[in-house]
Amino acid sequence: MVLAMLSPLPRLSALLASVQQAARRGRVRAAVLICLGLLGGAAGSPAAEHTVAEKEYQALKVFSEAGPPPGTARQSQDESDWMLAKGRELHERGLRFWTDHPNEPLRWEVWTLLTATPLWERTITENGATRVVRDRERMEAWWRLQQARFEELLEAPDASPRARIATFSFLITSHGGRWKSRVKTPEGQAALGRMLAWFERWERDHPQSLNLINGARTIAEMLDVADPAHAQRFLLGLIRRYPADTRRDRDLRAMAEGRLKLLLGQAQPVWLRLAALDGRFADTQDYAGKLVLVAIFPLTWKAQVDFLHGLHTAYHKLGFEIIHVTGGDPARTGDAPLSALDTALAVDEQKLPWRVAWDRQGTIGEVSRSFGKNVYPAWLLIARDGRFVAETSSQPALLRAIERELALKPE
Repeated sequence: MVLAMLSPLPRLSALLASVQQAARRGRVRAAVLICLGLLGGAAGSPAAEHTVAEKEYQALKVFSEAGPPPGTARQSQDESDWMLAKGRELHERGLRFWTDHPNEPLRWEVWTLLTATPLWERTITENGATRVVRDRERMEAWWRLQQARFEELLEAPDASPRARIATFSFLITSHGGRWKSRVKTPEGQAALGRMLAWFERWERDHPQSLNLINGARTIAEMLDVADPAHAQRFLLGLIRRYPADTRRDRDLRAMAEGRLKLLLGQAQPVWLRLAALDGRFADTQDYAGKLVLVAIFPLTWKAQVDFLHGLHTAYHKLGFEIIHVTGGDPARTGDAPLSALDTALAVDEQKLPWRVAWDRQGTIGEVSRSFGKNVYPAWLLIARDGRFVAETSSQPALLRAIERELALKPE
């Protein structure tokens, strides 16, 4: 009888320590749940601990999917500040989950929510002046930890298929963003090799995954820079391997065909004829012998419109033209999409000096997807001879390409 009374004591001590730890962290709800479990005799059991972890994970998932409050201006400083604060809180809560539930399988699901590197800041003083800058060292350290843990996830026996699929997608897209501009370096080639291996394994282990298209698009963009012939083989392989009449296969084929169009357009002249808001067509043949930028982003994105104004002012007299493609994306979160008439009136009001084409399927719509693009802004630059010479989402990269094509700067 004495032995029976003493045997639960180590376990009870551990549970009390959990309560104290939760309380010290201000996690009153977790402490209460543990106390209730103690009173019911079930606290510390795998089922009770999993229940707590499941509730915390679901709350984290809902928080990760939340958007800015209704009425927040899109692409504004308010939206940026909100997203920055959300990213930091999500990061802190996710790491706390790992500390509180180190053996819980859901920890891998939580890790897939922590894909964005928090934009940490630090204060520095130079020449007597104090300013706030990005903490690059801390961000780089986090990126290395993040990558290592995602690779650990792929080998973890308790990681779910959903977590593995999210990990393949993240590893490929994050490496693409980091290495695309340096893919021809030895380090970039090594990163490309890892990306191809991840994609091959992704196809083999999860052949029905709906978001294979994200990894395929990123790899195609990398190969386009590194080895156009390899890019062509990769894209043709996708078209052959995904022939089914399902949405996943149709989207993959459409993306591959769009990327091939961009790839082949680097060697042969292309012709674009887009429906414009003034009832006519924005036709690249009307600009023969000129450098043409096809700019894809919502008309409501003021900063990008201002950027186009700057380009037009600087380069129009040198033979530079713009065709802007937009959909009906609203200016504020929660607002209804704009109609073609609303957008046409906004174009007239702003007195834009370039042609504006309308995509009824949205900014990421028929035009964007016809070139294998799924993000904006997207810049497609067509040279004087009609060939594609640049496709990017980077303003600095676009500026370099424009000045190169206008012979304002040497190669």
